[in-house]
Formats: sequence, C-alpha cells, structure tokens
Amino acid sequence: MMFYEGNGVVSGKVIIKNASVTPFSDNYAPQSSYSLDDPYEGELFTVFLDLFADWSSNASDRDAMWIAKRPQLSPIDYDTPSGPMTVQEGWHYSSHEMWKFLELPYVDVPIARRLFDN
Repeated sequence: MMFYEGNGVVSGKVIIKNASVTPFSDNYAPQSSYSLDDPYEGELFTVFLDLFADWSSNASDRDAMWIAKRPQLSPIDYDTPSGPMTVQEGWHYSSHEMWKFLELPYVDVPIARRLFDN
C-alpha cells in the first residue's frame, strides 16, 4: 500500500522510486518522517484508506491506524445553554482542521452540524 507504513503509521509524503514501471508495493517509500497521525486531515485521509484499501490480509493494521491517532485527539468541554458538551479540541483552529467536515458525512449528525455551524 502506498501511504501505509505499518504499525499504524500513515505517511504524509511518499516517493515513487521508478515512475516508468507498473505500480507495485515496493516501488513506494516514505519521503520523510511526516505522518498523518492527527485527528484533522490525517483522519480524513485515514477514512479513505480504511474504506478503499484491501485489508483482507491485515485487519489488525486497519485498527492500528485508528489507534495511532488517539493520543492526538483531545476532548474539551464546550459550554452551551443546556450545559457542557464534550467536543474535539482544535489545534490552531485553522481551516484545514475542518476539511473532514466538508468531505465526510459528519454533519449529517444534527449535533455535529450545529457545532460545525457555530
């Protein structure tokens, strides 16, 4: 698999060793130590890997990608008129942190839609 390095690590950059040959798994390598272990764009990309990669021979690796993100996911209480609500804490609150809400069906859940619109 091109971006999955094993042990839950999803690479943020890869190189193609030989672009003139038919694609095969050993023809890709991480370009740097940059990994997508965050709950923002890393989560978005991991959803696509989870859905579209063939995990039939390594289902434990599929779970490992999600487990590797857990330390980066920080809950925080958001005060509402109805009381506190636990939500995902932002990192820098930049627009890239919201990409997953624009591309995945998270906002189909009414409470997630209200929080996103807020």
